[in-house]
Amino acid sequence: MWFKKKKTEEEIQQEISSEKQKLEKKLVLYNETYKDVIGKYIKVYNEIFILKGFEIEDNKIFVIYKDSDCLEGYIKKISISWWYAKWNFSDFSKMHYDFLKYVEKLKKLGLKLEKI
Repeated sequence: MWFKKKKTEEEIQQEISSEKQKLEKKLVLYNETYKDVIGKYIKVYNEIFILKGFEIEDNKIFVIYKDSDCLEGYIKKISISWWYAKWNFSDFSKMHYDFLKYVEKLKKLGLKLEKI
């Protein structure tokens, strides 16, 4: 039979604080790594998004973005883990580069991408 020592309130608070700090460090890392891509277009497969940034909510990091389904003045959020599960991509710089390649490909075909 195994006995586990019950954690004190102070130990629980320290664990919570430690997890929050780790999450905040990850958030800072995402914002620093992708600061040149935030506010720009990204392309994943056939979808085009505007990456608005990252934030912490419910102890998770969320990707904030806008797509063609968003109503004017609204944004969408998805946790970074669900984003990766849905798109199998988490390198937002590469997604921005893919968008730029797509625009170049359209230009070579004599087409132009316009914002509506």
